[in-house]
Amino acid sequence: MRNWQLLANQLKSNPSVIAVLNRAQILDDCYSLAKSLMIPYAFVFSLTEYVRKIENQFSPWQAFLNALQHLFNMLQLTPSYTYFQSYVRRLIQKQYQRINFELDDSFNTFQESLHNQAIVSWACSSNHGDCIRKSQKYFQKWMEDDSSGSKMSSVPVNFRKPMYCSIIENGGKTEWDFLWKKYVDSDTPTETKTLIQGLACSKDLIILNKLLELALNPDSEIRQQDGVLVLKEVAINPLGKDLVFNLLQTNWTRVQNYLSNVDIVVGVIGDQYNTVEQLHQLLRFKAKYGSDFGPSQRSVYQTIEKVKSNIQWMSINYKSISNLLKEYVNYGSR
Repeated sequence: MRNWQLLANQLKSNPSVIAVLNRAQILDDCYSLAKSLMIPYAFVFSLTEYVRKIENQFSPWQAFLNALQHLFNMLQLTPSYTYFQSYVRRLIQKQYQRINFELDDSFNTFQESLHNQAIVSWACSSNHGDCIRKSQKYFQKWMEDDSSGSKMSSVPVNFRKPMYCSIIENGGKTEWDFLWKKYVDSDTPTETKTLIQGLACSKDLIILNKLLELALNPDSEIRQQDGVLVLKEVAINPLGKDLVFNLLQTNWTRVQNYLSNVDIVVGVIGDQYNTVEQLHQLLRFKAKYGSDFGPSQRSVYQTIEKVKSNIQWMSINYKSISNLLKEYVNYGSR
């Protein structure tokens, strides 16, 4: 642990003496070791201020944000999630303020573009006020331009995925119907994917169920090749993952016969499940359809093991992580 502390001290005082890729590897290793209970999470959180205040390079930020995805998956339906969102907002604020939303992306390097996309994605998903307001502004302009005959999206192309999601998550039927029409009319695979990702962010369970039913209906506007993406994106939605799993439990044969690569959807559900009851549901699912899993069998078995690991992680770490987040947020508000 002493060597790790020395590395942490160097990062906090003068990180430039450590190569960029090595800084990224240090952050990645720290989180992996914390997940494996080899170093305390308090040590990982102690690096937050270095990342927040000093680090500006893509690779270390990517490593740190990738690590946060696991915390997001584990905490999203717990009382500590609001603290996690506050933690993320404070963490990314400096980087967010550096982004020029009006600048043509061609002026950025490839890594700068990826970095900005990641920061905006985390900003919108953590309910960052300015990210939500910008999403609303761009989307409103798009709807106004569309009514005047211009069909081009006003939302900056690199930020469409998080901003479409923010609009649908915080908007209503008008915004969803508008984006749905854009999906129906879309003939560009990249834009089609982004539109589906946005549509699946709805908080309306009726709309999410409607999406799932349309995805399995050969006569609907959802193309068959897009069906598995619809299920995957609804499963990523904290309010949608149980809807998707219920669909799999009650319509497994129908889903598997109509869609390909369903194992991807099963894996997404497993990333987020972390309770004993959810494990029991998966075990019942396995008992009911075990002989019919076909190419998805391995994914289902891996998902069950992943959920067992998630349950263990929650039992060991949830309380301490919750306290660390509260301390960090309260400290930052002083």
